Amino acid sequence: MPTYRRAGSVIEIECASAAEFVAVLDPLLGPFAQPAHLTMYIFRGMASARHALLPSAYRPQSTIYHGAEWVHPPLITIGDQCESEIDTLQKFFEIAARHGVRLPEDSQLLRSELDSWGGRLFRAEPTNPVFWPPSNLLSLIALAQHYGVPTRALDWTWSALTAAYFAVSEAVSADDHLVVWIFSYLAEMLERIASLTPGKPRPLILFTAPGAENDNLQAQRGLFMAQAHRIEDKTEPFEARSYDDLFDALVPPSRRLPTAYRVLVRSSEGPEIRWLLSSAGVTDGSLFPGLWGVAREFKEERLVARLNAGTTLTPFASQVQHDIVRTFQSGGA
Repeated sequence: MPTYRRAGSVIEIECASAAEFVAVLDPLLGPFAQPAHLTMYIFRGMASARHALLPSAYRPQSTIYHGAEWVHPPLITIGDQCESEIDTLQKFFEIAARHGVRLPEDSQLLRSELDSWGGRLFRAEPTNPVFWPPSNLLSLIALAQHYGVPTRALDWTWSALTAAYFAVSEAVSADDHLVVWIFSYLAEMLERIASLTPGKPRPLILFTAPGAENDNLQAQRGLFMAQAHRIEDKTEPFEARSYDDLFDALVPPSRRLPTAYRVLVRSSEGPEIRWLLSSAGVTDGSLFPGLWGVAREFKEERLVARLNAGTTLTPFASQVQHDIVRTFQSGGA
C-alpha cells in the first residue's frame, strides 16, 4: 500500500510499484476518478521529484529576450521580469508572422496589445496598477509555452495517464522518483468564487487555449497554470517563486481538503509504467498525432517489448482469468 505524508496543503502519496502508481492514477477506478459532468482534478507529470513547479521563464538555465539582448531569468525587478516575458512573447509572435504561421486569436488588436505593454509597465502606480498576464494574451502565451518558448505558464492536463506518460518519458535518472502532481481544480474554483475581490488577482490562474489547430494540445488534453501579478511599482524586487509554494496562499491549508497531491514512485519502475500505459493506449502515437508520433512509438515499442513476458497480473485480473478458464472447461455458467 502507498505511504502518505502531509506538507501544508499538499498530500504526498508514495507508491511501492509501477502497478500501484498506475492504480492510484486510474481514471476509472482510482481515488482521483472524476464524474463525467464535473472536473475535480488536473495533472502534471514530472521526471524528477527534486524539481519544483517552477515555470521556464523563472529558471536560471532558460534564456529569454529583454530589450535587444538575451538574458537568463529571473530578473531583479518585477518590471524587468515582466518586460522580458513580453519581449520574448513578441519575438515569438514576430517570427511566426514573418513565416506566415497562423496564431490563435491573431488580429491587429493583438498586435497593438503587444506593442503597448512596455509603456503600461512604465506608468504602473498604486492608483493605476497593471495586471500581468492579461487575458487577451493567454492564448499566445499558451502556444509559446507548448512549443518550448520560456513563459510563466506551466503545462497541465485533464488526463492522469497523460501526466504519467510525461513523467516516464522525460525521466533521465534511475536514482530518483517520478512524480505526478494532482491539483484540486474543484477546491480552487470554489475558493475563487467565495473570495472574489475586485482589483485583486488570484495568486495563480488556470486557463485553456484553442486546440482546434493544435493537434498535440488537443490529444494531450492540455491546459495551463500561471502566476498573476498586480504591479504598482515596476522597480519592486521580483521573487521567482515555484507554484507549489503559492498553493497555501491560493487555498488555506486549514481547509478540510488538500489543495494538491504528489504521487511518487521510484524511477526504476519507469519501464514497467511505460508498458502499462502502452497497454492502456497511452503512447507516443496517441499523444503526438501524425508521423512524428508514429516514429516515436516505433522506438517506444522496442522498449516495452522487453517487459511483456515478465509483467504479472494483479490478483483481481488473475482471479478473473482463472474463473474464465474454469467456466469454459466446465462447459457451463
